[in-house]
Amino acid sequence: MKTVFESARETPVRHESQALVAGGGLTGVCAAIAAARAGARTLLVEHSHMLGGVATAGLMASFNNRFIAADGTQVVCGIPGEIVDRLVELRGARPDWRRPDLPHLPFDPELLQVVLIRLLRDASVHVLLGTTVAAARDENGVVAVILEGKAGREAALADVVVDATGEAVIAAHLGADCGETPPASASLEFRMAGVDLPAFFEHFRQHPEDFAEDYDLATEFEEFARNWSELGVFHLPHGGGVRMRPIQDAIARREYWKERGLAHGLDAFGFYATADTDTVIVNSNFYTLDSLDPSDLSNAIQDARERCIETADLLKRVMPGFEQAYVVATAPELGVRISRRIRGRATLTREQLQRGDTFEDVVAVQPRLHSIAHGERRVDGTSELPYGIMLPRDVARILVASGKTVSTEPRGVVRAMVSCMALGQAAGAAAALAGAAGASPSNVPIRRIQQELLDQGAYLGPEDRLAELGLK
Repeated sequence: MKTVFESARETPVRHESQALVAGGGLTGVCAAIAAARAGARTLLVEHSHMLGGVATAGLMASFNNRFIAADGTQVVCGIPGEIVDRLVELRGARPDWRRPDLPHLPFDPELLQVVLIRLLRDASVHVLLGTTVAAARDENGVVAVILEGKAGREAALADVVVDATGEAVIAAHLGADCGETPPASASLEFRMAGVDLPAFFEHFRQHPEDFAEDYDLATEFEEFARNWSELGVFHLPHGGGVRMRPIQDAIARREYWKERGLAHGLDAFGFYATADTDTVIVNSNFYTLDSLDPSDLSNAIQDARERCIETADLLKRVMPGFEQAYVVATAPELGVRISRRIRGRATLTREQLQRGDTFEDVVAVQPRLHSIAHGERRVDGTSELPYGIMLPRDVARILVASGKTVSTEPRGVVRAMVSCMALGQAAGAAAALAGAAGASPSNVPIRRIQQELLDQGAYLGPEDRLAELGLK
């Protein structure tokens, strides 16, 4: 391989903070707010020109409802719950969302960006958009992060870094063991307006066999119908297109395809919408690629934009309610489901989640879910997420917070946006405490972190669980 010599140079230090958060997706925003609320001078760096990550730039404008356990208890609270409540106040999400029979919470991605901007501003977080992490190294106990923007290179110094990039970029630069990165699954969402949602729903009322009950966060048809009629929430599970007869008939007539170009799973068809709009998010393509290879990403993104238009044309031809619909946006960014994953001081397994195992270093809780044929279903109880999955074994002064990149087996089992927000708040609180103490995040007493999270409104379990942990 040919190489180019780069001469040594001095890079001006433009920013100094106690906590630097890399990545302005939901994980990073929650981390930055938590760190600032815990008293840390905080810098948030994001490569794109918008906040929210997958939820906005990825147009996955619907939260998988891991806020609520099977018994109706809200188990993800604090900053994540505040974000949804702020969305409701702006009429960007439906108000009656605290229900265990509601699988998804569709929202307005433009209003979500406004909510995030205001929360960060209120917390006095300094935000840099359009800024990419180019390198990082440990400078005698301070992390030096090299940033690239349109004006060139600059450096930011931080006592502690939260890596919320979704690719463990800073962790990799610092030499964390991330193992091999396997081929990733990715999709490009798109948005259609002019959809007659009552007519679309009527198709499923007349043909309930077209509704896939065992896909995504599974819902019975009766729950789907009740959520639409009572709450105005329309959620057709991702992957359920394989049951939709108009789609499958078009494939049989060779008017559409399961695979085309670089895409596969073109009949997946997840739909997310609310009754107060005629706009629908459509999720219906898969790409398998090297998520760290720019050529792979570029080829997939270009292919996907073509496929989105073809998919929209199919819906206009064969699905009731879409006759006058049109594409108003394809996602600015490809949604990549897995990437690098650190080897942490602890590793959380799917089996532990499904058993509802408890951990002394719990920093977040989610509903207990069991895998079914093509998705998951809530069961009684909760699952705890331990602090150690965010701590690389071999690198100090950094927490890795994205659910895609924390230490789990298999990778990505806590990558849902709600779980990512809860992990982000935990990482931000811990980073602030570590920075204030001049310590590595692994050396901060876990009870101090847990108490800070409780003070910020997070949920770590019922009263008896908190008593076991010595927190009440």
